[in-house]
Amino acid sequence: MGKDETELQHIDIEAMRMGPQLNMLQRESLIKNVTEEEIQKALAGIGDLKSLGMDGFGSKFFKACWHLIKHDVIVTVKEYFDTGQIYKAFNSTVVTLIPKGEIPKGYGREGGTPRVMMQIDLQKAYDMVNWRAMECILKEIGIAKKFIDWILASMTTISYKGIQFLPSCLFLLWSICIGLCKKMQNDPNFNHHPKCAKLNLTNLIFADDVLLFCRGDPTSVEMMQQAFSKFIKSTGLIANPSKSTMFCGGIDNIMQRRLHKITGFKEGVFPVKYLRVPLTCKRLTIQHYLPLIDKILARIHHWTAKLLTYAGRIQLVKSIISGIAQYRMSCFPFPKIVLAKIDRICRSFIWTGTENSRKSPVEWSTICKPYAQGGLQILNLQVWNHVLMLKCLWNICRMAKNLWVK
Repeated sequence: MGKDETELQHIDIEAMRMGPQLNMLQRESLIKNVTEEEIQKALAGIGDLKSLGMDGFGSKFFKACWHLIKHDVIVTVKEYFDTGQIYKAFNSTVVTLIPKGEIPKGYGREGGTPRVMMQIDLQKAYDMVNWRAMECILKEIGIAKKFIDWILASMTTISYKGIQFLPSCLFLLWSICIGLCKKMQNDPNFNHHPKCAKLNLTNLIFADDVLLFCRGDPTSVEMMQQAFSKFIKSTGLIANPSKSTMFCGGIDNIMQRRLHKITGFKEGVFPVKYLRVPLTCKRLTIQHYLPLIDKILARIHHWTAKLLTYAGRIQLVKSIISGIAQYRMSCFPFPKIVLAKIDRICRSFIWTGTENSRKSPVEWSTICKPYAQGGLQILNLQVWNHVLMLKCLWNICRMAKNLWVK
């Protein structure tokens, strides 16, 4: 993972120290001797359905056979913490892409207070992480050298195949960006985005996607661009201009062109996907749900689906509902017409293997019942959407300090 590059701009230590720091007690707790109980607790905390290792064995196997392999696992894990040398098979994995997809309102119109949002995508962030930058960050937040050596050992020896992904250690790099943004906010020439001023918010970060917010004036945009450029130069990361966009609101066309010239980013157009969810400054319409339906149809049209038995088609429908539709249903209420369309596609596919057949020997409401009641235990989308929305409301009520609730 990453690279070792010496020609980097020095990290802004002043900005770094504006972020959180570890105290002495926290530092010492990180490098305490690892006990057998901690290793066993860590294994118990891994879900049974997590990805398998390179040898094809998942956490469920290790839990079930713990009485047989306990000694070997504990000795191997402790050896890493004692010597700093990681067993190669531990650091080899097949990785997959983490899919990516509220934005303050008021974009796409000339009225109102000028505002700008920049959506920046980092180019192959996992490969571009600089080890020296990471080491400097770890030192500045107060992590002990022994623990830093453990982290660098896992970073510099990783062996993987598949599509790029972002491990949790990459988030440490964002402490530089956050520190630079805080330093920028102290400058009286910088103006906040009108919807973010009360929250003192300038950025939102998820994996390799970054959202930057400021007022729609050249000075604020240029300051934001300079702060982010400084972050890029000090970490070795590279912004992807072809995937980076800027959204403007309350700004005339002449000013928009001026701001785009400062950033070099193309104009953003709503709706846009972020964390797999379509975002728009207007109410979602049926058209915004069509890509989801197309995705479901693409799964059904795949040539392998035609060879499935009834049981296979039922299992595929369950995976479509849980893997494709369920995530979006947890974000916003679905129109009944969309849910009915998805039900119709799934029902037709179960009985005929196609999408358009009206053949249905058993009523769909019966199909959605549990096994014990004669059904196939397929989720009732309307009921499940209501449940997920209630869960969302519950989270809003009990997480009053959460940024999204504010």
